[in-house]
Amino acid sequence: MLNKKIPIPEKINLYPYTSHEFLWLKFILRKKSDGVFIDVRPGISLIAIIVQQKLLFYNLMQYNKPMDLLYYITSAINLTDTESLDLPLFISGAITSDSLLINKMDPFFKNINFLSVEGNFVEEFSHFFISSYELCEL
Repeated sequence: MLNKKIPIPEKINLYPYTSHEFLWLKFILRKKSDGVFIDVRPGISLIAIIVQQKLLFYNLMQYNKPMDLLYYITSAINLTDTESLDLPLFISGAITSDSLLINKMDPFFKNINFLSVEGNFVEEFSHFFISSYELCEL
C-alpha cells in the first residue's frame, strides 16, 4: 500500500468523461449507502468511495488484468484512510459473479454486492460538461 497519505485539496472539480459516468455517480449517491462502488467495463473501471453519505474518492481507472483493478481499489481505500471501516463493495457493469475479478476480490472484501440498476439510468438528461463538484464533499 501507499506509505504516505496524499493531502486532499480543499476544492475539487470533477468532469466525468461521458454521461454514463456522471449518471452512475448520481445513481450511487442516491442509494444513500456507504461503501466502495465499482463500475466495471472492459479495460476501464469507475471507482467511488462513499462514507457517511459523502463522496471521498472518485476516479476512472484503466486496467489490463483483474489484479490491476484490485490494486487500484485497495490503493483508493488506503488513500482515503477507510480500510478500518470494513466498507461493503458494490459492483455494477460488465461483470458476473463467477468472473476472475470477483474471485480475486473475495479474500479482501467480506461483503460483495451486485448493484441492480432499475431501468436505464442513461436515458436521464445530462450534459457532457456538467461539473460534479456539488456531488463531492470533503
